[in-house]
Amino acid sequence: MAGGMRRIAGSGLLLVGSVWGCQLPGGGNGGDDPSATAATSDTDGSGPSTSPDVETEDAGSSSGEPAGGGGSGGVSPGDATVIPLDLDFTPLSLELGDFDGDGHVDLLVTGVQSTVVRSATLLGFGDGTFAAPLDNGLVGCSAYPVVGRLSDDARDDVLVAGCNGHPVTALVAAANATLSPWSIWPDVDAIGVRSSVIADLEGDGDGDVMSVRVNDDFFEHVLAIDLFESNGGTGFWAGGTSSLGNVAQSGFDPNALVAGHFDDDVVLDVALVDQGHDVVRLIGGPPPSAFAFPLELGVALSPWAALVGDLDDDGLDEIVVTSNDEGAAQVQHAVGGGNFEGDAVLDLGGASPYAGTLGDVDGDGSLDLVTVDDAVASVHWWPGDGAGGFGAPAQRSLPSPAIRVHTADLDEDGQHDIIAATFDDDSVTLLLSGG
Repeated sequence: MAGGMRRIAGSGLLLVGSVWGCQLPGGGNGGDDPSATAATSDTDGSGPSTSPDVETEDAGSSSGEPAGGGGSGGVSPGDATVIPLDLDFTPLSLELGDFDGDGHVDLLVTGVQSTVVRSATLLGFGDGTFAAPLDNGLVGCSAYPVVGRLSDDARDDVLVAGCNGHPVTALVAAANATLSPWSIWPDVDAIGVRSSVIADLEGDGDGDVMSVRVNDDFFEHVLAIDLFESNGGTGFWAGGTSSLGNVAQSGFDPNALVAGHFDDDVVLDVALVDQGHDVVRLIGGPPPSAFAFPLELGVALSPWAALVGDLDDDGLDEIVVTSNDEGAAQVQHAVGGGNFEGDAVLDLGGASPYAGTLGDVDGDGSLDLVTVDDAVASVHWWPGDGAGGFGAPAQRSLPSPAIRVHTADLDEDGQHDIIAATFDDDSVTLLLSGG
């Protein structure tokens, strides 16, 4: 795991990935997922060795108290540093990873050129700067990849919706950060995949794959979770499938999956998000056991996305449910045994969270809530109080609205920075910590 990659406290996750359909976890709808012909790359993989031009904005801030406050004495993120992308394709998604194995955080930007999926990697130098975009050769039929550690090397890899009858394709990163199909990835016979994560299911140190899908057969519409258990990063054992019933009969039709530790064992559990309706938790058992014991959380808002992290440092992960329609969030506290208790709904003060993440951006050791809006050019964050709640908000201006946001230690100063996908400005915007 790269020093700058985010490991959500208490979860043991290698990396929570995004969905490969149109839904971005922690970010909502990224637009129609293009059905596209596989892109091919003519790059030699060497990549440029110089940094692209960067511009530093005099970004304004406002909050209920000094920016970055919240009662913990943390340090606020600084002004916005804008990295122009200047790509020859339309960017649609932004993910983080260490794709060349040097221990620094890199950026993965994926989008479309006409009907072809294209992708570029910006290699990080560990000081908050990045090399110019490199065509990484990603081949797939979705512009929304999932990033995590699949193989047994020091580099992060990618899952993406495949083409030509292959619903899921695994791409492994080479030392030059280019991506190529992994020959030992099984030929997955699963249609209707909606969301996936790459995470260490059983705590053995390697990345497993969990996917939620709905078989859209006219007569069935069966909801299922597929598990592919890693064999030490050298392949995958035969996975298991947890069938969760007929969507038409249950009325529960999820489009996103997140993973975390919701009970006291070492095995990861999952939660499914049905946008506009509810969130359902399932407890994971040791492989090849299925996910079972569904619990409808009964959230008190219209859910848009769910973020997972240990907000109170008790070893169990909370679920932060955000609502884009209502401009609100609710913390579902893990209270043991896989059970949850919901806090009062938190009014986000006019912010409409299109995308969100959890990270320690003020350096006080507690997870903070960070959101961006696809219609307003600003990033907001609410400092965590270490007891499962959030303090007064702060914000910074961005050069354009953003559709994705991450936190990671880009300059390796021990404090999380903010990375926003300001694609309307043809850029990625960084807010480096003041630590």
